[in-house]
Amino acid sequence: MSEVNRGQADVIQSLVSLLNSNQSLLGLPTVRFDELSTSKDSACLTVTETPTAERVADVTGTALRGSLTLTLIYRVMSNNIGNKDLDYISVLDKSYEFIRQRYAFVENPNFFIDNVTEKSGGTLEHVYSGGIKDFCVKFVVSYQRCITLF
Repeated sequence: MSEVNRGQADVIQSLVSLLNSNQSLLGLPTVRFDELSTSKDSACLTVTETPTAERVADVTGTALRGSLTLTLIYRVMSNNIGNKDLDYISVLDKSYEFIRQRYAFVENPNFFIDNVTEKSGGTLEHVYSGGIKDFCVKFVVSYQRCITLF
């Protein structure tokens, strides 16, 4: 696995862990990476756009500076009540705010997150037959990963 892919995987895994360790506070089901259930309410974090990454060198060593555009998807299997949509959007917005406010506390010796910015707030993204709905919030995570130290 390349340094770029390893850095991205570490960031995603840490954010999934952050959300899952606070799931009762946020009101989300267990979050997985790129995997939504087809039989029950579920949530997943997925990469939305092609990630960017560049090597940066200075007197301390070489680092990888990258950016990931992520989408947090909350799939609700049976929701025919329109006014409940706002509740699900609120859960996503609260989850994004939670990440934005706590990204600095993500502890990992391999990388650190510089910034989290919202790309689009919580929205109803897709409606399927049988009342199945996907609610989404999109955000960008900027991170750095140390490759070598001089």
